[in-house]
Amino acid sequence: MKKLKLFLCLLLSLVGIQSVWGQCPIEGPDDFVLGQTTMFSTLTAPGVGHFWSATGNIKIESGSSNSEVTVSGSCLGTGRLCVTSFVEGFDPCCNCIDVTVTDGQDDIDCSITGPSTFRSDQTASYFTAAGVGLGHFWSTSGVVKIDVGGNGSGITISATGSGSGRVCVTSYAEGEEPCCNCINVTVTDPPPPCIIPNFVSVFQDDSQSGGCPGTTFNYDAFLSPSNATTGIGSFFWEAGTGLIAGQNIFFTKTTTNPTVNIPNMPEGNVWVRVTFTSPCDGSTYDSETIATYRSDCPGFTGGQPDRLLDNDSANKVRVKVHPNPFRDQLTFEVASAEAQEVQLDLYDSQGKLLLSRRLDLAAGAQHLQIEDLPRLAKGLLYYRLHGAGRTLSNGELIHLE
Repeated sequence: MKKLKLFLCLLLSLVGIQSVWGQCPIEGPDDFVLGQTTMFSTLTAPGVGHFWSATGNIKIESGSSNSEVTVSGSCLGTGRLCVTSFVEGFDPCCNCIDVTVTDGQDDIDCSITGPSTFRSDQTASYFTAAGVGLGHFWSTSGVVKIDVGGNGSGITISATGSGSGRVCVTSYAEGEEPCCNCINVTVTDPPPPCIIPNFVSVFQDDSQSGGCPGTTFNYDAFLSPSNATTGIGSFFWEAGTGLIAGQNIFFTKTTTNPTVNIPNMPEGNVWVRVTFTSPCDGSTYDSETIATYRSDCPGFTGGQPDRLLDNDSANKVRVKVHPNPFRDQLTFEVASAEAQEVQLDLYDSQGKLLLSRRLDLAAGAQHLQIEDLPRLAKGLLYYRLHGAGRTLSNGELIHLE
């Protein structure tokens, strides 16, 4: 009876061997961590022998002739584990699997952080994940180039022009598949250089010969030089009655446009003031003028309006200029509250300084004649009378041939 049971057991085992023979299956993980060991197994049956072998970066620690084997890694990377199984009466079978030895970390992260846009006069920095054992190779294309770095986790790039560029990184580690990533970068032109104005002037629109109370007036602010940066600079307009700016204000407006419409002019003298704030350095420049009325309007008297640019009543200066248009001489009628040294500057329509003279003002009313002017440019000119760090008067002139 015992012999019969042994025979049946052996027969069943051989049937099991036949059902899988030729496959030599290997059971075990696809990877394991460096510094640890792991176990692999194959077919187990009476009379079956085994021979295990390992190549690459893995080695067999124990069980090379058993159905189970213990394996360790010598370094990061992928090795190969093979088994040959044999039994009397059957051809031997062989099977191999690839096994990866890892550092136990997640897959390599080669994402790139950094700006998508920068100016051609600047540099930009980009970074990818850093880690022990990680290597990196950076590359660029288009209008960008590497200035600093190239093999670390970060680089600094600059532009060779404006347009589109590309920043790429390849990250790698022993035993891991390398990864590559690229991002697009746009390079823009820098803003134009910031030009600080010397002063700002305000004039009534040339298309208007004047107006009556209730008329809407157009006023323009002119910067000198004319190409002084406006950018995000702002113009603040005020208008009011009385001779001193700040009294009886009836109109205020903030705008980035140097032109403003001032509606419903009241009767009497009206002053208009503009203050320009430069985006270059935050400095402010201001100018004032007296509103012009047509001589046929009720209540209007006199010819050319006075210009009042000083809002300090103790140092008030009133100026009239004639003739205008002029040829070879100008007369400035000046009423000053005190004696002071001033400077008269003449500019062309582009803001270029044409003439500069020092003048001594006496207290009270006086006439200042400027002669020998035929060499000045023809056309529209601007004058500025200033002293003690402030503009006393400015306006536009027309020079005839």
